[in-house]
Amino acid sequence: MKTDYPCSKHKTQIAQSDKPTILESAFERAVKVINKHQTIHLNTKQWQKVMAILDAEPDPHPEMVALFNRGYKNVNVDN
Repeated sequence: MKTDYPCSKHKTQIAQSDKPTILESAFERAVKVINKHQTIHLNTKQWQKVMAILDAEPDPHPEMVALFNRGYKNVNVDN
């Protein structure tokens, strides 16, 4: 069922004439959002915590331990 709204023709004309402005505005906002989320700001304590986590030996994954226990061997693919 098609509904014809009053002044829809004028709304379309206005929307079409505003497209470059709307697109420019949307692009500028998108760039701001990307820039805001592209950089992580940490204080010294937070930085040290992140570095400690990255430097820590990972916990063994239970499924990998089970595979090795069943006889699977670690293969070096670099050679």
